[in-house]
Amino acid sequence: MNVINSEESKELTNSIISNMCDKIRQVNNSSTTSEELKEEFNKDLDDSIIKIENWGAHIVRTINQDSWRLERLGSLLQGQGIIIMDWAMKFLPQRFREKQTDWFGQRGKHWHVTVLIYVDTDNNICHRTYTHVIDAVRQDWFAVVSLLEHTLMAVKQQLPDIKEISLRSDNAGCYHCGHLWLALPGVGSRTDNSSGYTQQATVASKNDKQ
Repeated sequence: MNVINSEESKELTNSIISNMCDKIRQVNNSSTTSEELKEEFNKDLDDSIIKIENWGAHIVRTINQDSWRLERLGSLLQGQGIIIMDWAMKFLPQRFREKQTDWFGQRGKHWHVTVLIYVDTDNNICHRTYTHVIDAVRQDWFAVVSLLEHTLMAVKQQLPDIKEISLRSDNAGCYHCGHLWLALPGVGSRTDNSSGYTQQATVASKNDKQ
């Protein structure tokens, strides 16, 4: 599967943006407006360039990560699984209608959703969803590790044939965090000791460049 080369894409994008910005600056500098307005315009232009470059980098990462997802699903075997996890909007129970303060204040329960995709004994791709609803918790790496370990323990009991799991998340700070990466071997070791098999965990964050 062909994957976009981020360096080549960046060079091409920078070349196009640079040529366009040079022409815009020439028009701006040759205009009859005041020097103050020209300087302000050039500053806005520089800020726009940064935003465009970040937007382009986001597109490249998204395409590369989607390529990884399709390739991983296509090569998924029995005994392997993919876990996709994310914090959902806060759960607001026992409310027929939400007040505006409840919606924007987000005063409900914390809701973490984990989806396991795996291949069953008939070679069919299946999925299971594990949802944790918590009264009060900091949405940090420690909460993610705790919920992940609880999920893996449930997977071990329900689907003992799964021996290798890949983890996938968005680029939130609680996932894209060195503490989480350092904690993964301990999680694998604890689930391994209680399940009797070797569990390998690899994280595919959306911020990674494939």
